[in-house]
Amino acid sequence: MVILLVMCMIMVGILRDAKDWVYANHVNDKITHITFAAILTFLAGYILYPRKLHIFNFEIPLGALIMFFLFSFDEASQVLLPGRDADPFDLLASYTGLVIGYLFFRQWKSRKMG
Repeated sequence: MVILLVMCMIMVGILRDAKDWVYANHVNDKITHITFAAILTFLAGYILYPRKLHIFNFEIPLGALIMFFLFSFDEASQVLLPGRDADPFDLLASYTGLVIGYLFFRQWKSRKMG
């Protein structure tokens, strides 16, 4: 909820300095991708735990899988939008955040359960 509120505030210009910081250079943009992806993946894992998708002999956590597809769709859809460009490094940063968020969720879950 807080993330959504902050994102809305950035979009309407309330946090103009934050928006300027994000777009100041490519490093800040990647840091933002990693941070938001990690937070969203952690929250998706928390909300959808213990649901998993079973494919062959693999158990894939549903929250992480959904976030994987959302991040992929987000970057792929930018090809079709005027004024936007699909940056493979943005996708890589989002996937990095996904892994970090999932690892944080597993660590948090193991401490809470154990």
